[in-house]
Amino acid sequence: MNINIRLLKAAALAASKEQTRYYLNGVAVQAGPRGSFLVATDGHRMLAFRQSADDTPPVDIIIPADVIAGIKLNKHVDDATLTRESDTHWRIEYCGTAVTFAPIDGTFPDWRRVVPKETTGE
Repeated sequence: MNINIRLLKAAALAASKEQTRYYLNGVAVQAGPRGSFLVATDGHRMLAFRQSADDTPPVDIIIPADVIAGIKLNKHVDDATLTRESDTHWRIEYCGTAVTFAPIDGTFPDWRRVVPKETTGE
């Protein structure tokens, strides 16, 4: 699955730093037929980015914020590849670098409930 590394870093700004709500300490990556979404929240604010759907299998993981913090941006490269390594580990490849990580074991809140289905344009 391809993801925009800049959107991933931007979403991480809204991730929680509170240890008691560990499932909010990262960015949720959710992909399906309606597109792929990068979502983070600390319970008070939320950032959600939508990317176009590219024939990817359904994905629903939470990338830890400390993994995202270790990613260094390159001004010429925006795309990264997210792949499953095993049942417990995933891999992000970007700019010739690869990071293997274990996603956060938890359920991200249903963020779609607080986002309006349609906007009025006002």
